[in-house]
This record gives sequence, C-alpha cells and structure tokens, in this order.
Amino acid sequence: LIEFKNSKVERHDVSLKMVDSLWIILDTIGEEPIYARENIDYIIVYSENKNHEATLDETYRTDQKTYIQESESRDYIGKVISRKAGEPIIQFGLERFKKMYLRNIRTYTEKEFEKYFIATN
Repeated sequence: LIEFKNSKVERHDVSLKMVDSLWIILDTIGEEPIYARENIDYIIVYSENKNHEATLDETYRTDQKTYIQESESRDYIGKVISRKAGEPIIQFGLERFKKMYLRNIRTYTEKEFEKYFIATN
C-alpha cells in the first residue's frame, strides 16, 4: 500500500488515513486484519519541502513537555544514524502501527522513494 502526500503531513490525519485505507483494502479483498499484519506493507511518500517547517503548532501550545519541534537538521542526523544501524526512521508517529496493523511501515521523501524504487528498476 503506497500513499503520496503533497502537503503538510499532520500526525493525526495521516494515522487515520492509513487505518481507513487499510480497512478499505481488507474489505475489498475479503480478508481479516491478521492478513495485513502478515502481508501488507505501508509506504507513505511525502513532500520534503512541505514537512520541514520548524513551526510551533497547537500541540506545542498545549503540551510543551512532550512536543518535539520539527527540524530538518534533526531529521537528517536521525536518518544517517538509522541508515548505519540498518533500521530506517518511520516519520509522523506511524511506528506504533507496525506489527499492530501492518507487517511493515516506511516513510520516504520524494527523492528517497525515487532513489530506492524508481531509479533502481
């Protein structure tokens, strides 16, 4: 399952969209949720330019202790470390759905998606 986001990705909205898409697919193919945990991968391809704005949103204003401000530098450092560890970063809080709903979850910028899936074929 691949979804493309060409706008600012909001954690809550992308989580709901992922779950909705999953249920639609399972209903269409006539399978139970266990099928998704064993067979379906979710990939979200997002616009890098629209998702590295270091802005303070409503989450920060209501819960400053747990909010992590978006940062292009922090994302870059995290990706370098995760690449060396062999475990890619899953953006937008979607990692909590891995194994719970889906076999695997990946998040890629447009450039990463092209590098790993388009240019290699």
